[in-house]
Amino acid sequence: MSHVAIAAYKKPAQAPPALALSIDGEIYDLEAARKAGVKLGEVSSDDGLPALLAQWCDNATLTRACEEITQLARTGKLQAVPGGAGALTAPFRPDRIFCAAANYIEHANEMGSVLAGKSESKPYMFIKLRNTVIGPGEAIRMPPETSQLDWEIELAAVIGRGGRRIPVTQALEHVGGYAIVNDISARDSTYAGTTRSSSTGFRANATTPSPRSGH
Repeated sequence: MSHVAIAAYKKPAQAPPALALSIDGEIYDLEAARKAGVKLGEVSSDDGLPALLAQWCDNATLTRACEEITQLARTGKLQAVPGGAGALTAPFRPDRIFCAAANYIEHANEMGSVLAGKSESKPYMFIKLRNTVIGPGEAIRMPPETSQLDWEIELAAVIGRGGRRIPVTQALEHVGGYAIVNDISARDSTYAGTTRSSSTGFRANATTPSPRSGH
C-alpha cells in the first residue's frame, strides 16, 4: 500500500458524514467493512472517531485492517464507494487546533519579521476552533473585515492518544497520523493596536484532506 488515510464522505440521505478508509485512492466505507468482518471496533459514528484515531497509532492494527479490506475488495465481498473521492469532506474536526506562527525563517522574512535565536525565544502559539475546518473542495468564506486573505500549506500532526506534559522523547507516540492543511489568514487583522491577535480563526478558513498514516 502506498497511501492509507482516514476519510469521511457525504452519504446520500445521511446527515453526518460516513467514516471511511482511503487505500491507494479507493474509498471504503468503514461500516460496510465492519459488517464484512473487518475488526475495527465501533467506528461507524462520530463517537467512534477518537477510538479509531487511537487505533491509528497501532501499526499492527492498521496493517491488518487494510490487508483485510484489500482482500475483501479483491474477492468482490467489499465494494469501494462509487465516486467516493468526489464526496470527501473533512474527516476530523478537533475541538482545538494548536498553530505555531512564523516557525521558519523563510516565512518570517516574507512578513518582514526578525526571528530571535532558538535559545532566546519560545514559539508563538495560537489556536483555531472546530468551526474553522472545512473539507476538500468546499468554499472558503472570505470575511468582509479583510482585504488581504492569504493562504499557507501546513503540515498538521493529528493526535491519536491524549496526554499532558509529554516528554519530547515520547511525543511521537501520541501522533496518530498527519494531514496537509490549507491555512487561511487575514493578514490585515494580524495586529490589533499593540496586541497581537490571531487572524486565522474565522469560520471556514482551514481546509484539510484526510490524515495520512503515521507509520
